[in-house]
Amino acid sequence: MPIGDQRIAQDEMERLEDCVEPERSSVMASPVFWIAALGSLVFWAVVGLLLIG
Repeated sequence: MPIGDQRIAQDEMERLEDCVEPERSSVMASPVFWIAALGSLVFWAVVGLLLIG
């Protein structure tokens, strides 16, 4: 994964975590977080394969 994309993804994750109310510190335990993370991974994997192929 290019470093730029990784930086963008990291910024998005941090923004998502900031949106969650502070008292809910267990963002990692949230299934929605994992679905979003997996979806993002799959999306970038497909984009990467398309660019390579």
